[in-house]
Amino acid sequence: MHDITGRPGQTAVLLVNGTGPPNPSMPAGSRFGDTTAIDDFLTEGSGVDSQPVGRAQGTYMLASLREPVLGAGA
Repeated sequence: MHDITGRPGQTAVLLVNGTGPPNPSMPAGSRFGDTTAIDDFLTEGSGVDSQPVGRAQGTYMLASLREPVLGAGA
C-alpha cells in the first residue's frame, strides 16, 4: 500500500490536523490525531513500481504519542 500525497495521482488526503504533540517516530509534521482518507493500490511487493493486486479504501489516524501506531477503519 502506498500513499501518494500532494501531486498528480494523489491517493491520500489529510482530513484532520491532529492537535496533539508531534510524533517523533513519524515523518516531520506528523501529529497525534492526524486523520487521513485513502484510496490506495495494494501491490504484490513493497516497491512503488510493484504490480497492483487490489485497493485499500478507508481512513487511518495517528493513534500514538511516541510510536508509529495507526488505527484504521474501512
